[in-house]
Amino acid sequence: MTDWSQEAIEQRVQDRLGKPSLPQTVKVVTHSPTEVVVTDVHMSFVSMVSFMVKWALASIPALLIVFLVGLVFWTLLLSFAGLHALVQHH
Repeated sequence: MTDWSQEAIEQRVQDRLGKPSLPQTVKVVTHSPTEVVVTDVHMSFVSMVSFMVKWALASIPALLIVFLVGLVFWTLLLSFAGLHALVQHH
């Protein structure tokens, strides 16, 4: 397990750089992940509509990529199925 104490961090930085890592006035603060729950968003109606329009426009390239991937997938699948049917038929 990694030691995340102030002294251990400073020692690792000093080992890598070969010089004192931090002035004495600087402290490294580490926090564990914190859970955040958003309960309300204050946003004007115009800002909300603007955001939703931008969101919709940004989704167009993603939908195009998904459509093209699906088109290639189904084209390959159906062409192999067609070739398989031709081989079995003869």
